[in-house]
Amino acid sequence: FLRLYQPFAERAASAAQVNREAERALSLDAQNLDALAAQYFVIAPFGHFVETDAALDRLRRAPGTGDGQRYTGWALRHFGWMREALTATEQAYQLDVLDPMSANLLAIARMAAGDIADAIPMFEELVERMPTMSFPVSSLLRAHAFQQDWAAVDRLLALAEQLSPDRPFKLEIGRAHV
Repeated sequence: FLRLYQPFAERAASAAQVNREAERALSLDAQNLDALAAQYFVIAPFGHFVETDAALDRLRRAPGTGDGQRYTGWALRHFGWMREALTATEQAYQLDVLDPMSANLLAIARMAAGDIADAIPMFEELVERMPTMSFPVSSLLRAHAFQQDWAAVDRLLALAEQLSPDRPFKLEIGRAHV
């Protein structure tokens, strides 16, 4: 997943390394969810729809549980399959309700499916429990903005500024800038 934050110039080399390791893992366990997820994540983001769909299908058909399953719903949203994404994300979350990334992904899935009211408490709990985790802060800002709860946006911006005074947040015409 962190590969998505790499410079594009470095992605081909890291994709080759990830694919080699995934193939090694799959030679030991043909249904290794983490290896299947790794193969999904290293597919170039544009121009590879058929390959991406096939990798996602292999991941969805694999039995068992693991971190790789957590990202199935995330991947389904990229294809526009919101209900299936929400169901898959809810199932992955139920396997480890204390995992902050699973909770964050479920809150995002709820928001993407239009259920912003149910996403907000999850994001709020994550911000409280994991104040240095940036994902729920930015998503909670968006959720409050979608609800037009500007007082909540202001409170969260003030909290973000306290948590990171060297990187102030600015609100500009309804958009948060880091």
